[in-house]
Amino acid sequence: MSQGLSQLLAVATGGALGSVTRWLLSIACQRWLPGFPAGTLLVNSLGSFAAGAVLAWLLHGPEWPPLLRLFVVTGLLGGLTTFSAFSLETTRLWLEGSPRLALLNLSLNLGLGLLAISLGYGLLRAFWPATAG
Repeated sequence: MSQGLSQLLAVATGGALGSVTRWLLSIACQRWLPGFPAGTLLVNSLGSFAAGAVLAWLLHGPEWPPLLRLFVVTGLLGGLTTFSAFSLETTRLWLEGSPRLALLNLSLNLGLGLLAISLGYGLLRAFWPATAG
């Protein structure tokens, strides 16, 4: 198999897995918190945590094979997290007359995303405390 095809399949497979996971989590969240885009908040927070952990691993841990990086970072995390859905849902809340919910959604996504990426990075960084960075 050619390198280009292998890369394409790694990204496509990871993206499919991430997208289906996002969809399933969004459906589950709508059951316990209808009317608020909790699914997007959850997947963006989980994705940010995972991105922080991946960043720590890539900077301080054993090197990943290039196809694994494409599968996880570009595919899985790219398919799991979604800025466009976050933007659309926030705008929809605002336009439908719920500016407080829109601002809450904005604040929670940004705040939890930054917190989650820091926690993910810190957790994985704890495995490689002696390295620089």
